[in-house]
Amino acid sequence: MSARAVPHSCVVIDGTVKLKQADDIFCREESGEKVSIDGGEGVKGCGVNQKRIGKEQAMYFPFFVDLTQKQVLVVGAGTIAARRIRTLAEFAGQIRVCAPEISASVRELSESYSIVLLEKGFAETDLDGADLVLAATDDRELNHRIARLCRTRGIPVNDCSEKELCDFYFPSIVQKDGIVIGIGASGQDHGLVKRTRIELEEFFRT
Repeated sequence: MSARAVPHSCVVIDGTVKLKQADDIFCREESGEKVSIDGGEGVKGCGVNQKRIGKEQAMYFPFFVDLTQKQVLVVGAGTIAARRIRTLAEFAGQIRVCAPEISASVRELSESYSIVLLEKGFAETDLDGADLVLAATDDRELNHRIARLCRTRGIPVNDCSEKELCDFYFPSIVQKDGIVIGIGASGQDHGLVKRTRIELEEFFRT
């Protein structure tokens, strides 16, 4: 299959974006061809240099999953929770939001999407039936408790207050004509992720 040029911000190595010109980096889809980037080799995809990936700075694999039949629980309804709920709402079949106080932005989202509001404090029984959990409160200890409980139940969890306790990282999303791009830097640099998202959005507008 022929190579297609991608914007320089698509190439992420060791959690950082390698700023290359678009005509220097190519994505060889399904070709199996080895590509050279900064002296190393990668196979297929967008040329990730596998020699540089170690345990001390592991890169997380982007995993696309169908959430239409899954139960997502978000504990918390503040700024971070609202932002993640807004993104999830485009993909999830049902989202339950548990918080003593529900922000206006989350209430507004519940009017347009399948979101159940549980205006109360968190209880362990709220995890019953959950397939995916986001602990997104402003209480670190509560987030940690939720993460521990999820781990004993085998439920994937994201703890917004401590990345080491996360089973997965929440990506920044770019959507265009049925294409979904998830952007992450292995939890290392949220600012970099944001800048990359903006660059990709600008690329698709041209």
